Amino acid sequence: MNIQLQAYQYLDHIFRNTSVGVKALLVDPITLQNISVAMTKTELFKNEVVLIEEIAQRVHKPADPHVAALSCYCILRPTQENVELLCEELKKPSFMKYHIFFTNSVTDSQLHQIAANDIQSRIDNFQEIYIDFAAIGTRLFSLNIPDISGFRMNPSLNDSSDKIIDGLFAAICSLRLKPI
Repeated sequence: MNIQLQAYQYLDHIFRNTSVGVKALLVDPITLQNISVAMTKTELFKNEVVLIEEIAQRVHKPADPHVAALSCYCILRPTQENVELLCEELKKPSFMKYHIFFTNSVTDSQLHQIAANDIQSRIDNFQEIYIDFAAIGTRLFSLNIPDISGFRMNPSLNDSSDKIIDGLFAAICSLRLKPI
């Protein structure tokens, strides 16, 4: 039950077993924090990841011929904002092909939305991986929620409660545990 090892192994498996050659990595800010805890930049570079960029920045950039030949790995939280950014990227693809990994469960409507926007059939791989947390130690993880005092006063705060539920679900799934 080593959650830190599980997070590392998820990422290592993604980069080693899905494609050969240099890679770009598109992430959202929260996932970038989680990946940074699980795997160092040196380890990413050993897996041939040469470009790490937030998806919001990539979508608003003009086409870059230097990255057109790269395979793109998108590791994103399954939020509606990230799905919309991914759809924008797929409409005007910057990369040769896309390997898409969501850090938690994706809804059917999000899946259909992504598929509808992959007009040029650039998606090569689509998976749910359960690393929606920052693995700080072997038995310790963080959901990167700095303050939950507002949640105690107003339990209907959807952003915080959804993130807590998603993070706990991801941690349980990554450890392959069955909650009682």
